[in-house]
Amino acid sequence: MKASAANSPRPPRPVLGFLCKFAGVLLIIAAFVLFGFQKLYSWDRDAGIKIVLIFAAAGVAGMGSFLFRAGKKFKAVSAEVAMAADDRPPVLYLRSFADDAALAWSQLDTAFATQTGGSLPLASREEQMVEAFSEVGPVGAIGKSGERLPELGAVRLYLSDAEWQSKVLELMGRARLVVLRAGLTPGFWWEVQRSAQLAPEKILFLVELSDHQYAAFRQQAE
Repeated sequence: MKASAANSPRPPRPVLGFLCKFAGVLLIIAAFVLFGFQKLYSWDRDAGIKIVLIFAAAGVAGMGSFLFRAGKKFKAVSAEVAMAADDRPPVLYLRSFADDAALAWSQLDTAFATQTGGSLPLASREEQMVEAFSEVGPVGAIGKSGERLPELGAVRLYLSDAEWQSKVLELMGRARLVVLRAGLTPGFWWEVQRSAQLAPEKILFLVELSDHQYAAFRQQAE
């Protein structure tokens, strides 16, 4: 993980965030209604109508999920504000920026594909992880330079090239827990080397790698 410039996102916009979330919820409800309508038609006689309704429901659901997440991003506060409001030692979440995109999406599409009709999980994988670790302390991470809205989950701190390493070291020293998502980038291994100086009970690795990636990870770790 490396921040290339201190290019922070826009400040929070609570009103715009509320409107986006509200519109997102309405679209998601509409998607469930459309999906329910397709069950009124049979595949034998009305296959065309069913297909149109299913694709329409999926499209509306995707737009609703996008707006809902955008609303939460517009309301997101910075790491400085979040940590100042919580007197507990922070949880430092370290990962490769390349992992952000894969962890940013909710399980909404899965809910439609399986036709469970049950709960609608709008929280992304990173948000679910942060929810668990927030019982330990506020979860902070270094934000990716250039993003106009922060990713959801850990609160983001935006740094320049000149300061990111010293700030990570400072946060490691303050943190109650350092969570490292296993990766293969040079920045990640720099963080692993520095975290090795911490007490072992402060370090936690999250490993979600393919067999090939895990083999490379083990080789590098050795």
